[in-house]
Amino acid sequence: MAKSEFELYHEDEVLSVPTNRINTTKGSPTERMMRVFDKFLYDDMEDSLAIEKATALDNMVGGQLDDYGDDWELPRMGKSDEVYRFLLKLRSINRTSQGTPNELIRIISQAFDVDPHEFQVKNDYQINDDGTAVGEPFHVSVKNLPLDDVGHPELIQLFMKELQNSLVLGVTLSQVSLITSIHVDTGVSTCVQINEELAIVGN
Repeated sequence: MAKSEFELYHEDEVLSVPTNRINTTKGSPTERMMRVFDKFLYDDMEDSLAIEKATALDNMVGGQLDDYGDDWELPRMGKSDEVYRFLLKLRSINRTSQGTPNELIRIISQAFDVDPHEFQVKNDYQINDDGTAVGEPFHVSVKNLPLDDVGHPELIQLFMKELQNSLVLGVTLSQVSLITSIHVDTGVSTCVQINEELAIVGN
């Protein structure tokens, strides 16, 4: 019969006690006393984990999300649990931003659960080797965000507004380019849609 999680935890606790001639073998007075204390601590940890899981944003539904949204001053406005949860997650991440490029990378990575190495945050203003400059000063772009990992493409515009709010005063988010794979039997198709704020590229 497989040992319970508590039995495994208790054995680890017993083995971690320095011997010093103390008898901690199973059934000994010391082991029995430790079992009582270990059971209390184990149950306490289990309760704490259960509470943490129940109050985690990723596990909230319905009214729980509404209460959480009230704390962040973000009304639901008829959005589904999944969409509302994403916006709340983005808002909570955004509030801790210092407005730096590294902070933008952190926000995007956490909001969409995307590897930070899969996209880039770039300064639009670049100085060439010959001294000439291209791009707008104080403008940044997000490049090559994997659309396949986004999950909710319809949220991109809302995401961009929140992302703009996370930037330091005077810095503008000029563009977010999304990349997605389009699988067809006849070959490779490319679809490009561009507007002032968003470039969507498929390859």
